[in-house]
Amino acid sequence: SRPRHRARLHLHSNWPALLAGPLRLLAGAAPCGERVIEQMKLRKLAMRALVLAPLVAVAATFFLNVCHLIYDCGCVSLWNGGAAFCNIQTPGPPDCPFCAQPDVAYGALYGTFVVQAVVMLAPGSLGLGIRALLGLVAFPVVVGAAGIALGLQAGYWN
Repeated sequence: SRPRHRARLHLHSNWPALLAGPLRLLAGAAPCGERVIEQMKLRKLAMRALVLAPLVAVAATFFLNVCHLIYDCGCVSLWNGGAAFCNIQTPGPPDCPFCAQPDVAYGALYGTFVVQAVVMLAPGSLGLGIRALLGLVAFPVVVGAAGIALGLQAGYWN
């Protein structure tokens, strides 16, 4: 049978420095290397958020233009009168489904914001340019799909 040896604690002359790392972890502070990685992640997230803001602004600004593109209803850019020329302003059908049901229209727009945020802020290795392009494409795709579904449900093109 072999003799059992106990593990010995070797005391180094620099033992306070050896304990400093685990004590910082217990106190909630990250070691220097982890702090740098966290700062890099934060910078990447901040850049993505900075690119997300104009994407959301484009979607909010040009929503009525997409409305007109889908329904040919008369909606124009916000700075040209918005929904003042929409066919909902004249009596009788057809009534633009987005303008007749603004809750659904706003839901489609907010759905676009959510898709853009997921595309921009989701973890992954996609580059910033690809994310921005996907976020930009999400606007007409989400609003267009909701608009076509609403138009079909309302019988707008009958």
